[in-house]
Amino acid sequence: ELSHGMTISAEECAYMVQHLIQKGFISIQPFEDRSGIQHDRYSVEPLWGVLYDFLETKQAKEVQKQHVQAEKSLYALFEDEFGRPLSPLEGETLSIWMDQDHHDAEMIRLALREAVLSGKLNFRYIDRILFEWKKKGLKTAEEAKEHSQHFRSQQKTPPSKEETSTYKRQVPFYNWLEQ
Repeated sequence: ELSHGMTISAEECAYMVQHLIQKGFISIQPFEDRSGIQHDRYSVEPLWGVLYDFLETKQAKEVQKQHVQAEKSLYALFEDEFGRPLSPLEGETLSIWMDQDHHDAEMIRLALREAVLSGKLNFRYIDRILFEWKKKGLKTAEEAKEHSQHFRSQQKTPPSKEETSTYKRQVPFYNWLEQ
């Protein structure tokens, strides 16, 4: 029946169907019609499974490729900001942040930016920033940016007039020339 709708012979069609069954792309499933007669039919469900696995594997490879690319760009960014190559321990710390602590590359970039703005370029300070963000439940870059702006605005508030007027520095005056 399949070969009648195609331009190939019945033998070639049977060979192709057998080859597809062997490869696991199609299967033969028995079914019973309304009159109770048993028939066989071809099912392409295995093909859908193979296609799904293929696409899932392809997406997983793409995600892995993006992860590696982000990690490489992070190394380059840290080296640029620090003005020197990273030590093996620093490189391992950067990998731990991504692999074990599951910090997003964008979050690590923002933590580095905060450290640069604070003038404290060391991995411990950046680690503390990431730890605080995780402790406070900040998961997106937008939340981290908002938190950082709020934190910096609290740090920059000038003292009120009352605070400056109540305290005056007392410097003793001693005239050395007349003694």
